[in-house]
Amino acid sequence: MSLDDLNRMDFQAIALWPRWARVALLSVLWGMMTMILGAIFWQTPFSQWQQARDREHELKQEFQGKYLLSAQLEQKQQHLQAQQQQMHHLLQILPSQHQLPQLLDDITFQATKNQLVITRVGWLKPKLQQDYVSLPLELQLQGSFIDFGHFLDGIANLPRIVSVERLEISEQESNLGFKLVAASYRLSAKEQP
Repeated sequence: MSLDDLNRMDFQAIALWPRWARVALLSVLWGMMTMILGAIFWQTPFSQWQQARDREHELKQEFQGKYLLSAQLEQKQQHLQAQQQQMHHLLQILPSQHQLPQLLDDITFQATKNQLVITRVGWLKPKLQQDYVSLPLELQLQGSFIDFGHFLDGIANLPRIVSVERLEISEQESNLGFKLVAASYRLSAKEQP
């Protein structure tokens, strides 16, 4: 069969075509219809399969992260327990309201022990912060620079937390004048355990 024979085939008289031509046409039509129907019916399940495959990858990564987290759980619990013990220890170092007179006594004892003359001592107004209260204590002392250094060393070694926030040094008759604000801290009432 030649190209001219194919051109002379009439699509309105398919029944008159040779058998092989009708089989070929039916095969082409069947293939096209199968592809169209396959695309229609299989597109949704295929896209669902792709989404499930992508979700599987995400879930595997999430599982891996949770597995690593659970593998470190005991270590993190021990770390948390150590931090809680540290926090408890630090809270014990902070003076409570009824320990402030003892703290004042300890500070004045350090001053007199180191041959400093106390000219003024007084609590200033407490400063409320978010989680704690700063308790400033104003001190005016007279003495030598070395004695003042020993005094600061003694304050640093007190069992309670005391920090020197402000310090002014002035020269007086035979020695130096020291004006300082030392502060201790305690938890605010709402933060008390």
